[in-house]
Amino acid sequence: MKITKKDQETIRMIFNEKGNKKMSAQDMKKLSKTNWAKIKAMKDSDINFSDIPELDDNFFAEAKLWPGKKKQITLRLDPDVIEFFKAGGRGYQSNINAALRRYMEVHQRRLKST
Repeated sequence: MKITKKDQETIRMIFNEKGNKKMSAQDMKKLSKTNWAKIKAMKDSDINFSDIPELDDNFFAEAKLWPGKKKQITLRLDPDVIEFFKAGGRGYQSNINAALRRYMEVHQRRLKST
């Protein structure tokens, strides 16, 4: 990662995806010097929107609704189902959730179309 200071308020960070190393909490503290009090005190009229495209209906047509915080439950699954998802590596519980979500969405669409 290459960091250059453009001016007093702008820092440019360039990431090299192949050479990225995981950042430690200490690394993050060094980079996180945002003046949040100043930002919170800003009015909309103080913000320069000239280089930010306005979000129109096309943008939101592609947006996905975030379902919110997950709930922890106990779920009994067949051993072969668990092994199948665990074989996929880290994040197997998220993959199970994604498979169940996809199943739910398909069935919700079928119910709406009937």
